[in-house]
Amino acid sequence: MRLFRWLPAVQCEAGPEKGGIQAEALERHCGERSQAVRTHDDPQVHSVLTMKEAFAYAKGFDVNLIPYELAEGMKETKAILDQVKPGMRVGIFIGPEGGFDVEEVEAAMTEGIHPITLGRRILRTETAGMTMLSILMFQLEQ
Repeated sequence: MRLFRWLPAVQCEAGPEKGGIQAEALERHCGERSQAVRTHDDPQVHSVLTMKEAFAYAKGFDVNLIPYELAEGMKETKAILDQVKPGMRVGIFIGPEGGFDVEEVEAAMTEGIHPITLGRRILRTETAGMTMLSILMFQLEQ
């Protein structure tokens, strides 16, 4: 399992130029992390997207997940994760500090993106991403 592509998205519809995210900085960060773990497969950093654009892009994946603190319980999350099989392309939407708005999660759900829980604790953005990767690594190990 490896990270192929990082798609930063802004939540406001004002557009990526007002999102405050620099793709060059993200590319540099990905390159540094790849060197730290001694891999030569730097993830591609996509240009900044709006949430609507990110949802459209995600249609090309086999399954899309959005960790959400108000998602159903562990039983439902396990059932969704059981659908993920080795070789599948998985999209993961990680929210900002403070989490996604209800409207954003509802919009994601209308696009076929599955809300899942990461447990009772509310995690920081950077922790939620690592937690999702850990869960998927555990799920997909054979």
